[in-house]
Amino acid sequence: MDLGHIRKNRRKYYKCATCEKQIFQFRQCRVCYFRGCLERYKPLDILLKECTQLEHEHAIFKKKRNEISDEAETFLRNMPLWKKILINKSDGNVKRLYKERRQVNGFLYQTAGDLITVQRDIKAVREHERKLRQALRSRAETEDWERVARKESDRFRNDSLSVAGELDYNRHEFIIRKVDYKRGNKLENYVRNDLSSDILRIAENKCINCGLRNDLTFDHFGIPKNEGGNFLLFTKNKETIKANLVVLCRKCNSAKGEDSHLVFFRPEVLERAVRFHEKLVETVLNNKEAMLVVLQWYS
Repeated sequence: MDLGHIRKNRRKYYKCATCEKQIFQFRQCRVCYFRGCLERYKPLDILLKECTQLEHEHAIFKKKRNEISDEAETFLRNMPLWKKILINKSDGNVKRLYKERRQVNGFLYQTAGDLITVQRDIKAVREHERKLRQALRSRAETEDWERVARKESDRFRNDSLSVAGELDYNRHEFIIRKVDYKRGNKLENYVRNDLSSDILRIAENKCINCGLRNDLTFDHFGIPKNEGGNFLLFTKNKETIKANLVVLCRKCNSAKGEDSHLVFFRPEVLERAVRFHEKLVETVLNNKEAMLVVLQWYS
């Protein structure tokens, strides 16, 4: 028994502003987004050269500051006491050394700041490159799955449509894993969120049992959820997709409870369910994205 509300297609699809691929949730696909991020920075090899040069300059200024400090310390150590007392007013060499050290410290702080900026840019570029590689790899995998989905949908068509009219649901013939017992898994969420409008259209927006058009829900037809049934089932030989879904109003859904479909539904309702399943399987086979989700879930 499933009393969850039907959520009509929440995803809003867009076209990527750069490559015009179909996406959702964002205005730009991940590949184009990370490519755009990389364009805001200098190339990595140039940043690495700048980093090396700044590190060299920083080391030179640091060495020069240490030399000036050592020279000033040696000069002060050998200085008479009266000069030490009047050091800020009388000795020009000490003033010169202090002035040089202030100048070197200024250059040192400037190079340190530039070095931190370049290192931050290098880190950002490497992170964006890593995410770009992931996005490209994900796109390639998705395209491979899409090719498989297009190829397999034709292979599944005859067998799936031939068994769509069968009312026998033997759970040992289907792939049922531990994750399939979980409510709200990826496959069922896809059916609720993305196929709900197609399912309601096939069901003529009414309960298959009593014809009520209000407060409709999706219910597992042949194999209940507590036995690992999903809305779309896949046979163990991986050659057939079978629908395990029916549209019921909340009252009929509650009345059915855990009863078998053969016990609860009248013969004429079972005939309507068979026709509904045939159209639903046909819709799934013709939907490239739906086939992709089913194949990935049961792979």
